[in-house]
Amino acid sequence: MRFLLLMVFGLTSFHAAADTPAEEGSKIRYFSEVVTFEKGSSVMSEEQLNDLRIVADYAKSSGKVLQVKIAAWPDVPYAEGKSILFKQPDIVLANARAYEIREALLQQIRPVFIKIINMAKEADWLDRMLDSEENQLKEALISHDNDQIGKLSEDMQMIYRKGDASTAVAILKIDTGAREEEEETDTSSPIEVFPFDYYGIKL
Repeated sequence: MRFLLLMVFGLTSFHAAADTPAEEGSKIRYFSEVVTFEKGSSVMSEEQLNDLRIVADYAKSSGKVLQVKIAAWPDVPYAEGKSILFKQPDIVLANARAYEIREALLQQIRPVFIKIINMAKEADWLDRMLDSEENQLKEALISHDNDQIGKLSEDMQMIYRKGDASTAVAILKIDTGAREEEEETDTSSPIEVFPFDYYGIKL
């Protein structure tokens, strides 16, 4: 199992770093899991599903889950110095992988904001105009420029380092100064991107 906890000082059995606390008493940490898929497949093995459950359970026991980001790649890597024009099957495959992980995580955690980042899709005009974190990530993967990489938030730097062709990276943002409320997990209405995005359709 390859999951990493980011901490402020030193290294334990987990890898480490931290965000600025959103409010007094809160401490933001990130947990990550990298899933490697078979070529052309979006299906996870039972072992991979179990790894995700362990990460989610450990994250919940450490604090309140604030957000989940899932970045998924097709089977085509980014090429250094070149913009990649992925094909529609690549977009669909990457989305299918992201949603497979989303469904697995929703079995373990309450509905939170879930950000799906399809690495086969170009950042749209609005992302480019606002220089969104998704646009920054994709530009960094093409340029590998240190200044560009330095602009990335801590969780996006994790995606930059860990993601590659045929993989997906799940990042759970945790406030260790808070605890989840005792309630049943409701998977019926999570906040997420439009379902049309599953098929790579631009709205």
